[in-house]
Amino acid sequence: MPAPDFSGAVARVWGMGAEPVGSAFLVGPRTLLTCTHVLAHTRGSRRRRPSLPRAGWEVEVDFPQSGGDRLWACAVVVEPADGLHGDISVLELADEPPPGLGRLVLHPLDDLQGRDCRTFGYPADFPDGASAQGRLRGVVGDGWLEMITEEVERGFSGGPVWVEDLSGVVGMVVARHGTGRAYAVPVRSLFEAHPPLREMALPPSPFRGLRPFEQQDAPVFAGRDELADDLAGVVRRHSLTVVSGVSGVGKTSLVRGGVLPRLSALGYATSAVRLHPRVDLAAEIARGLLIGGEPAPNRVRDEVARSPAAEAMAVLTRSCGAARLALALDQLDEVLAADPRAAAEIDAFVRELTGDRPPAVSVVVTVRETFRGLAAAHTPAIYEAWDARGRVVDQPNERQLELMIREPLRTVGCAVDEALVNQLITDVRDSSSALPLAEETLSTLYQRQRAGRLVIDEYQNVGGVTGALRKRADEVVARSQSLGYDPRGLLVQLVRPDDPAGGRKPQDVRRVADREDLDERQWATAEHLAEARLVVTTGADPAGPGTAELAHQVLIDKWPQLRDWVDETRAFRVWQEGLRTALHRWRTAEPGRERRLALLSGTELRHAVRWSRLKGEELPPHERAFVKRP
Repeated sequence: MPAPDFSGAVARVWGMGAEPVGSAFLVGPRTLLTCTHVLAHTRGSRRRRPSLPRAGWEVEVDFPQSGGDRLWACAVVVEPADGLHGDISVLELADEPPPGLGRLVLHPLDDLQGRDCRTFGYPADFPDGASAQGRLRGVVGDGWLEMITEEVERGFSGGPVWVEDLSGVVGMVVARHGTGRAYAVPVRSLFEAHPPLREMALPPSPFRGLRPFEQQDAPVFAGRDELADDLAGVVRRHSLTVVSGVSGVGKTSLVRGGVLPRLSALGYATSAVRLHPRVDLAAEIARGLLIGGEPAPNRVRDEVARSPAAEAMAVLTRSCGAARLALALDQLDEVLAADPRAAAEIDAFVRELTGDRPPAVSVVVTVRETFRGLAAAHTPAIYEAWDARGRVVDQPNERQLELMIREPLRTVGCAVDEALVNQLITDVRDSSSALPLAEETLSTLYQRQRAGRLVIDEYQNVGGVTGALRKRADEVVARSQSLGYDPRGLLVQLVRPDDPAGGRKPQDVRRVADREDLDERQWATAEHLAEARLVVTTGADPAGPGTAELAHQVLIDKWPQLRDWVDETRAFRVWQEGLRTALHRWRTAEPGRERRLALLSGTELRHAVRWSRLKGEELPPHERAFVKRP
């Protein structure tokens, strides 16, 4: 049988007796994986649980299927066997491997039962290499991966377990049992033994999933170069610019990933702020301040945070030499929907910040198109700029979508099926949430790539664009519930429910929840869901402030489970958001008569008492205390 195509990356490990003792395989430019007991055999040990090998050991290897001389490799990680765990070693080659030799892709998949597999090794009867076939039975307990095979024998240890339809490796051969079974270390265990393998095996995804592109993502922001160039020119010429469009067209990513990097390259200091009703603008501008694309020194941030709006640029110029600031204010619509007074305060801050002539600050505000009327009523300075020179972001056309798919993949050397590109464009081009759906789907497919290629089979397996989002979100929620978290309690707190009148469809929007709004279990849930990219959190200090919000509006619009939960709790949550607005006004009122007038009274107080009796356990302490305040 001819050697399989992956065999070129399988090295032969030599013992002191000038005979092969096992295999290793290439997973990085110079990085090899093998078994610790194979290392032990290079020094003549035949113990099954070797204790002799250690980091720093040098061994000889070569690549018979690819040619070339023997090479020295040094052990950098040596993990001994411990029952069904361990027996993993990582080697680094002292010299380059044979030219043209590619690494093998590692796939940390769990659904492996019934898949056909192959491996390659150097048994005594075939010192130049032999292949073996088998079928996977799945993971034994929480340890090794079981293979049904009659062909694996001594000399295959350290070889890759190759699955053809994945064009990748799912484990490393570690042991055999009689003549009918063999065992392998699954890829997840390899990652745990040596975490850098994750990025060697699969470079970080060039797609952002449900999160917006940020300034540091400029190298993979693609498809809207002309629009970003045009908008950057407008922002340079004017002190205030408004970018509008429906949810899901990529307004935030365009500004943060496209416009701000262009202005930064021209010498602007930059900052991006996510707006919400209780935002401290000066503090958030300072926290996100970048100079030359890098975080500003702490002393500069502290001074900017303490400065009134009109003095902020003088501070910047004096402290770091930046002649101009480009400031992105995102999601004005959330503030307009929740608290028009807070929106008016933001408008006044912007008016003061942009009052210099010539302008020292350029502000760009993003807002959903449907909030034009509220902006006219409550944010006159922003609305004037919107009316005079607003830029509307439309859904991307087919050419833009194609670039958004192909260009990021090109940066990481990943190919894509033509059929997948065409199908994905067809499925999202008429959607009101084309970009987040496409980005989330591509993020999923990137993790399921086969031999460095995104394939249409996996797209169909995950259920297309809407299926990928729904399936992943449902799986994350189910897993979090099984671990004792409270996804329902948290997620309804991250949605600002609309109170529709006249039978119209609710216009629910995302909400930034302060840490004090969430109990300990909900905050722990937020941190857990942030790891799964459904939620974004800020604030790592347990004693300090922090926030949590949904990763994207599309979760509200396209995820049936969340929509059901929001509908079930709508009446209570609409009331609770009104209570929070009243509490914020009371906290910010002047002491004395103004603060007394801001207390609940009359019908408001009666409703608050009724809801606190019905749902008191769902109110955080500061809200319960406000209801009871005399």
